[in-house]
Amino acid sequence: MPDSNCYEILCLEYQDTALYGEAIQIIQERNLCWLRPLALLQQTQQERALPILYDLRQGSDLLCPHTLIRTALDTEVLPILAQLENLKASCATPVPEPVAHQQLQAFIRKICQAQPDAFRPMHPSS
Repeated sequence: MPDSNCYEILCLEYQDTALYGEAIQIIQERNLCWLRPLALLQQTQQERALPILYDLRQGSDLLCPHTLIRTALDTEVLPILAQLENLKASCATPVPEPVAHQQLQAFIRKICQAQPDAFRPMHPSS
């Protein structure tokens, strides 16, 4: 299990997509992490195209299997946070919130289908 602390930025990756979120609580006995999503970064299939960034800061928290996440590197997180703030400050039209959350749901569904054992409940030993 990765060594994570509360309020660290963590990353959950699958295929061409990465979910970045803040660790709110690590629940060791259940192998879960309470994660507050910040952004979903989706690589595009087109050559030289920039990844799509979905702002998830206004959404719901998630419980994720701790075994599927890793601590995000500062060098990957800082540019994402800067882009989120630039979206907020600029006149550019961001991806609508419902679309961003649909993408998050689709991403989580893919992970659940690909890693079903990680989502089975752990029963603490008595």
